[in-house]
Amino acid sequence: MNSGEETLRNKRITVNVNDYCFEVIDKLQGHCGNSSSSVVYYMIRNWIIDNSKKIVDSFKINLANIKSKYITNLREVTTEKDLDEYKKNIIKKLPQLLRKVSSINVIKFEEHLGINAGIIEELFLYHSEDIEDITGLDLILKDEIIINKSI
Repeated sequence: MNSGEETLRNKRITVNVNDYCFEVIDKLQGHCGNSSSSVVYYMIRNWIIDNSKKIVDSFKINLANIKSKYITNLREVTTEKDLDEYKKNIIKKLPQLLRKVSSINVIKFEEHLGINAGIIEELFLYHSEDIEDITGLDLILKDEIIINKSI
């Protein structure tokens, strides 16, 4: 099964950290990822999301263009389009979190369900009708926010 992030080509970055940072990263394993690399990736990704306005305003980097370039590439990659049991189970969990909530950030949603955000994006790209049929909710994904139009 491919998730959105796994279909993008990975780049390797090597970094040295002091003992304090290493211990924090080590203790986050199992919470934010299963390896030091996945924890650091999680931290970087969340930092970019949390500081996107600062990145755009201070450094004049057009994040929207960068993101749209990779989303376009993701749509061209062959993915598992069949709705398997794993994806059905994720969809069945949606109402628990979204019946009384008008929107939720994909990162928060990812933390609650313990699944990769790429899978969430894949569900909305390929299975939006299944989401509505199974949950009875009218949900859309916009700018990394899941919006419940049923409320």
